[in-house]
Amino acid sequence: MSSSPFRFAPPGGRPGAASPQQVDAVFAQAHALHQAGQLAQALALYERVIAAQPRHVDALHLAGVIHLAQGQAQQAVDLITRAIKAAPRNASAYKNRAAACAALGQFDLALLNCAKAIELQPDMEAAYSNRANVLMQLERNEEALADLARAVALDAHSHAAHNNLGNVLSRLGRYAEAIEAYRHAVALQPDAPAARWNLGLCLLRLGHVLQRPAQVP
Repeated sequence: MSSSPFRFAPPGGRPGAASPQQVDAVFAQAHALHQAGQLAQALALYERVIAAQPRHVDALHLAGVIHLAQGQAQQAVDLITRAIKAAPRNASAYKNRAAACAALGQFDLALLNCAKAIELQPDMEAAYSNRANVLMQLERNEEALADLARAVALDAHSHAAHNNLGNVLSRLGRYAEAIEAYRHAVALQPDAPAARWNLGLCLLRLGHVLQRPAQVP
């Protein structure tokens, strides 16, 4: 059996407090597991860090990110809110809380959180992309287009930004431009199925439009 990453008192005694060095070591292990995609194991360690340091900003934030990835949006909001209370100028936390609010259908709150993330970090491509996704759900497609144009300008290598740009251009009936955006997304990440699927659909739509008989005036 592996030993606990935290120090404990002898059996029957009260558990001792973890040292900052021990907490840092456990957090580093959790973060490595998170990056490796081992979310359940990472979450368990983040929770141990939070138990030892209830205001550990990164553990609260990243535990919330994992809950969101697991479809537990309310838990994500709760944890990320605690992180924001501990560090109110964490732009990434606002961006991720926006995604959690959107998953709960709280679109106004999602937009407010995206706006705060952009206020704190105006060059955050993901915040513009996240806000655009919310705006598209609200059928505010022209506003979403402006955000995605900004996102692509900030990070021309963002697969997600190009794919989302294709989505909003397609919604606006600008299929030729959408195809160009999807092709950029596929070139950046050839193994991503969503962009390939979207590209195929858009090619079909454009073909349908081009083959439509002209209207007789």
